[in-house]
Amino acid sequence: MNRLDPLPPFLMRLLWPSLVVLFYSLLTVWLLWPFPLIAGEVMLHRGDPVHQLWTLRWTQHALFNDPANLFAANANYPFDAALTLNQPMYTNAVLTAPIQWFFNNQALTHNAGVLLSFVLAGTFTALLVQQLTGNRWAALAAGILYAFAPVRQAHIFHLNLLSGYWTPLVLWGLHRLWQVYGRRELQLAQHSFFFALLLGLLISVAYAAQVLSEFYHAIYLALAIALFLLWHLIVHRWGLSWQGTVTLIASGAFGVALTLPILLPTVQAWEMLDLERSIAEHDRHGARLENYLVTDRKKRVEYGLWRFNHRSATSGSAEHSLFPGALAVPLAVLGVVSVRRWRNTDALLYVVMALIAFWLSLGPTIRVGEGPEGIPSPLYVWIYEHLPGFSGTRVPSRFAMLVQLALAVLAGYGIAYLCAKLSGRWSKWSPMLGSVILLLLALDFWGPGIRGTQGLVGEPLPEIYTELAAQPPGAILEYPVMNANEMLPHRYEYFSTFHWRPLVNSGSGILPQAYIELRDILNTFPEQRAVRLLQELDVRYVVVHRYQMSGWEAWWSLVQVTPGVQVVAQSDDMGDVLLAIEPRDDEPALTLERWTTTDGEQKVLFEALSPFIIDRDRFYARWHTQSVLLAYRDGRTEQTEVYLPTYLTGGVLVVDWPDLHKDVVAVQLPTSHGVRRVPLDAPPTPTQTVEGPQMLGRSLPSSIAVGEMLPCRLYGKGPIDSAGLVLSLNLVDANGLVQAKEDRFFDEGFAAPEHWPATGAEPVPCMFAIPVDIPAGIYTFEVGLYNPTGNEFISFADPDGQIDYYWKRAITVTP
Repeated sequence: MNRLDPLPPFLMRLLWPSLVVLFYSLLTVWLLWPFPLIAGEVMLHRGDPVHQLWTLRWTQHALFNDPANLFAANANYPFDAALTLNQPMYTNAVLTAPIQWFFNNQALTHNAGVLLSFVLAGTFTALLVQQLTGNRWAALAAGILYAFAPVRQAHIFHLNLLSGYWTPLVLWGLHRLWQVYGRRELQLAQHSFFFALLLGLLISVAYAAQVLSEFYHAIYLALAIALFLLWHLIVHRWGLSWQGTVTLIASGAFGVALTLPILLPTVQAWEMLDLERSIAEHDRHGARLENYLVTDRKKRVEYGLWRFNHRSATSGSAEHSLFPGALAVPLAVLGVVSVRRWRNTDALLYVVMALIAFWLSLGPTIRVGEGPEGIPSPLYVWIYEHLPGFSGTRVPSRFAMLVQLALAVLAGYGIAYLCAKLSGRWSKWSPMLGSVILLLLALDFWGPGIRGTQGLVGEPLPEIYTELAAQPPGAILEYPVMNANEMLPHRYEYFSTFHWRPLVNSGSGILPQAYIELRDILNTFPEQRAVRLLQELDVRYVVVHRYQMSGWEAWWSLVQVTPGVQVVAQSDDMGDVLLAIEPRDDEPALTLERWTTTDGEQKVLFEALSPFIIDRDRFYARWHTQSVLLAYRDGRTEQTEVYLPTYLTGGVLVVDWPDLHKDVVAVQLPTSHGVRRVPLDAPPTPTQTVEGPQMLGRSLPSSIAVGEMLPCRLYGKGPIDSAGLVLSLNLVDANGLVQAKEDRFFDEGFAAPEHWPATGAEPVPCMFAIPVDIPAGIYTFEVGLYNPTGNEFISFADPDGQIDYYWKRAITVTP
């Protein structure tokens, strides 16, 4: 093919890359038809693509309007680094920004990134393989094998995972660096400092672009670079001149420097939230060996093995659609066996890369079939425990993308070998052979039409958001927070792109424990606990979507009589409602109570009858070292630091306070309400001490309203020989019927009854939420202990020394 070039070499340098881009653009239109035609009207799915659209648009919005608050995405309020909970979209945000500017079409902006990923994946792979083989037919074929492989098409819903096209460009740059600045090839007269600067800059930018496109591909790229450098160090004895080595070091340092402004805040946020992916998740998402024979897409051209085994129980998801293509492996094997002098080629490098990536894709246990049995992989576990960042790649099967790239390169060697065999008098058949191979590869990856869905992006924005736009600024909660529709949070994220107000809801795949607790409480709105939590968070509005709810009439009647909630507007199109949350006039009650364990450890019981936020800025951290002021009995004060909860959802938390002096009588806490002085109480003492188990506590209020938290504070002493006891809390009416019941386990710092001391006492977590739907009246509140194994209740003494199976107190419940 090269001998038939009709243009001078300097023009071909410009023409060839343009033709490659055009080739893969046309191929993308063909293989993904009719999606390119309707890209501005549809989303590929209502789930992950919508969430990634929100991530993409927030990144663009922040980068070009308020870069200082880039990480403070509007979801997950009040967390100020919410963007770090999502897969990165920084590179894609920059690449697709012109589409958003020119067309102001969010669906088109996202989908343009999807389409561009196929074009660039093919183009950059073709550049890499042409650099290695010198054959353009091999280059074009390798680009098809990587860009349109089932493992990539299966992830067409995931723009971040489609963005692995920077890896072949980095590898091209490295191969080019060794070619130009190798010890034997170096010609300073031809290759100036300016050329080295451009090449180094390209490697740096491509590296940074890959890392900031997707953290999975950052790991794959790191593996590819490490293997590349080891290969040249061991096989070629480095083989790079000092000028090339300086260029390599400088480009690497600059590439890392470009990523640090993103990576460092991300690492800090994950460490603060104590986020990690367990080895069990890795094991669950590892590839099975048979997954490399299956794909989740039906093809228009079916044959042989694919038809026999095109689906299995583990191939129903994108994570297990790993079939490399019918021609990929045969061509790759041909490429391997056709290379005679390994030291003069880099083919073996890509054999090693394919094998290591294949092994890593299997995860910590190598399995065949659906059973849990398999061969453990201790080395994988060691890498998980020791390699920074590796634990975050919870889906090992995605290493198949690097396998596919290595196979594409090796197949390129095989095609170059076939073309070389047609040299001499058979050279006229080379273009025909190349064309046939390209056609066969394209047909192999040609699937059913991709049409997406017009739902959401094709619908008008609900009118309730017009009402919201007319309101003063303030954070919002979308309600219901969750229901049977798993994609509901993504819908809320999409709506938020039209107002960018702080949003409590989250559609992230990474849900910190603080958000889970927040979500579970707020989904009970309009119960008082949920309303007071919104007031504590300073959330101003609740947008209620009637069409996403069941039992609307009963729920709506409850809202209309809920204190602190006002109806602002109701839309005509869908019956949606905009509610305003009134600020709370009083501060929530907080009680601190100290006690010393039998081991001599100092602890403090933090008790709040309703949600209480100590540190709103660090709400998501859950626990944080804070500076507090201690007040002593003699009037002096002392500043100290202690590890405290950032919030209480309404209940009791145990705080370790090892250096708390016995003369401290109060603690001044910096809270979201300002500095708060809270007395430090001592635990109660029994009126009469008896031998054996006994519970003692403070008096309960004589009455309490529905929806309120009953402030039950008990302490238990032992000994109790029975292990595994459960706390039984009951609210019994005048007729002896149990109207509300809760069984509670001893956790979160509370000692189990078998560890209660014979002298002293341990706290008992007995606070009880009064249901909103019980009638007013006189009830008896009961606290008991029972063994769930034999359903046997344990007797104990009350503070007065009276022995019974329950600690009982009368309580009046008011409306």
